[in-house]
Amino acid sequence: MTDATTPDARATAIEEAISAMELEHIVGQQFRGKTIYLDGRRFEGCDFTDCKLVTRIARFALVSNHLTRSPVVREGAAAAAEGIAHALRTQGAPPVQ
Repeated sequence: MTDATTPDARATAIEEAISAMELEHIVGQQFRGKTIYLDGRRFEGCDFTDCKLVTRIARFALVSNHLTRSPVVREGAAAAAEGIAHALRTQGAPPVQ
């Protein structure tokens, strides 16, 4: 039987690797009509117009950017986490911290 009362070591290792990831710094670029992958990057003073902004692990930074018709789309783990939080809310659980 699995001990579900302790964190899974594999998940802990992944979390630690993601937390240690140094973000690539992108400054002042203009993006138009592109799919932009946010993870692993820090965007500062950039302009996004008609872009699809994608995150899979939610490890990025957006600082003082201008977004026009450019939604953030969650895929992979980021989408799963959002789905889990929604499921918990509908089951009457307290908000996910």
